[in-house]
Parts: sequence; structure tokens; C-alpha cells
Amino acid sequence: MRSAIVVIVALAGALGLSACEHRGTGNRQSGVTCQVIADAPDRDSDEAPTRVIGRVRFWCDRPGPGRLTLTIRIQVRTADGWVDVASRRFTNGGTPTTRTKSARYRVREVSAPCSEGFFRTVVSGRSVSRGRVTRYQDVSAQFAHPCRALFAN
Repeated sequence: MRSAIVVIVALAGALGLSACEHRGTGNRQSGVTCQVIADAPDRDSDEAPTRVIGRVRFWCDRPGPGRLTLTIRIQVRTADGWVDVASRRFTNGGTPTTRTKSARYRVREVSAPCSEGFFRTVVSGRSVSRGRVTRYQDVSAQFAHPCRALFAN
């Protein structure tokens, strides 16, 4: 019985700590860390899609980097490989890159007209914090024919 209580208390403590926000109070010389994630492409509407949307989620430790630059691309697979069909570059720094109480992450997106094919979202970029440059690269899962109707009548 005693070991069961110890396990429950340990799990409750671990779960409670996992919800804490990292404040970046560690080694100040190492700079700010960011997380950058490319989400699989989606469509702008389930009923009548006209665009493929590529989204990127990101967040940085407080106080945020001096500069975070991300290039988001939607790519379609062709016989010759992956080809960009849309691209957009974003630059932010400081607080606009950090988590808030209402938003666990920040989102940027790019879109392209609907067409048939296999699509993916690609993000690349870099942050500069206290003179340290960190590079980011992520590729999402593929989405086949995102603008096709889910169920044909």
C-alpha cells in the first residue's frame, strides 16, 4: 500500500511539473531556445476548399531572441522531386515570439491555390540571441490531395 502511494505522489508531481512553463533562467550565456514545427498542409475549407494552407507553430523562451527569421514553403511532389508552390518569409524578435497565457505557441502560414497532388510544409530559418545563431529545419508529413471532397455524393 505504501509503495502505491509513493507511485501516485511521484506521478502527480511529474505531471504537475510538466505543465510548468520554462522561463529560460538557466545559463544566460547560451541564449534563447526556440521550437519550430511544420504542420501537415490543410485546406482552407472543408465544404468548398480553394487553397492549401501550410502552417508553422513556434515558440521561444523568454525574453525571446533578438531576431527569429522563418521561411515557410508549401511543396508539391512531382516526378522530379519536391517543388515549391508557395513561400513566405517572416521575421520577429523578442516578446512576439514567446508563449503567452492565451497562446501556447505562435502560428504563421502560407497558402497556395488548390490542385491535385501530394503536399508538405517545410520551414527553415534561424534565430540570433546574444550573438549565438541557431538554425531550424522541419518538414511535415505529406497530405494527399488536400482539396478533394472527403465524401463524394
